[in-house]
Amino acid sequence: TDPVDATEIAEVIMKNANRENAKGDDFFSLSARCYLDLLIWFLKIYEGGKYCTFPHLVELMGQDYRDVFDVLTKFDELEVKRNTFQDAIKDKAFEQLQGQIASARVPLNRFASKTLYWTLSGDDFSLEMNNPEEPKIICVGNNPRRQSVYGTTLAMLMSQLFKVINMPGKRHSAVLIDELPTIYIKGLDNLINTARSNRVAVVLGAQDKSQLIRDYDKKESDVIFNTAGNVFAGAVKGETAESLSKSFGKAERETRSYQEGDNGDHITYSYQFTDILPADRKSVV
Repeated sequence: TDPVDATEIAEVIMKNANRENAKGDDFFSLSARCYLDLLIWFLKIYEGGKYCTFPHLVELMGQDYRDVFDVLTKFDELEVKRNTFQDAIKDKAFEQLQGQIASARVPLNRFASKTLYWTLSGDDFSLEMNNPEEPKIICVGNNPRRQSVYGTTLAMLMSQLFKVINMPGKRHSAVLIDELPTIYIKGLDNLINTARSNRVAVVLGAQDKSQLIRDYDKKESDVIFNTAGNVFAGAVKGETAESLSKSFGKAERETRSYQEGDNGDHITYSYQFTDILPADRKSVV
């Protein structure tokens, strides 16, 4: 509904479609996001958005960029998003332009699938799962053999779903995500922060915090980990164990030492702050 939506969706697609460069902010990575952003917003404004679907985006991405830009230049609403590439066209820097577009085209080629196209076409399904008039349960799952393809699709779905359900006046609901690090979901920390007031419970599952750090980044994974109100953990180790230990804090504990001597036995009492839950403890938290 807004140009910013297209920018966010483009970021979600690229961070999931090309996980190796998910954290990259180099010229070509940013160009790939900008090109997706441009095409998504074009599909939105063209003929009322009836072609604004992921399958149409993939197919449009595969067309000759010269034909595509001939069409894009006819829409004044696209001027700002188009400027990133307009200078390269004017300067006839076609090799640079091809590299920019290929950075987006190559990761999206794998999404050309009839099954995926059929699933993501049409408008017969609403994401308003907590609509008081029509509540529903949405259950989706990934496929380990096609994780990069379905993971990206699920990430887009979840990112849009969060915007729809995290609103006041809706039915109480829950979001349950297992194996969270397998997909990158933009705005997850914001959902955890704000969803409580809108009666949305969020439950996240992961093997280890190190997976979050690998697939999100250190700063974002810390925010997600620390924002969660309750943590259930099994036998963890390393940085995850240390983080849990720190979250429990320290407590003053009494220690006693016993000494035997010729003049009698002595008991010495001392007090010191120690971890409530030591990092090397293996029991369930």
